[in-house]
Amino acid sequence: MADEATDIVWRGVEHDFKLRVTGAFFNKQHQVAVNVDIDNHFSALPGGKIKFGEKSQVAIVREFAE
Repeated sequence: MADEATDIVWRGVEHDFKLRVTGAFFNKQHQVAVNVDIDNHFSALPGGKIKFGEKSQVAIVREFAE
């Protein structure tokens, strides 16, 4: 996903830093939600970039809803 103007991102000469939030979300059967990228063979906990002025607690709720 592309960076939005309100995302917290620092651009470097060789690398970018993107401030992100992530969390574990369990259902009633104690299964954890994961994002799976089959093409690149990896899995990750759900989450995303934090926006300027946004608290991490608000960001994770927003990301889980998205």
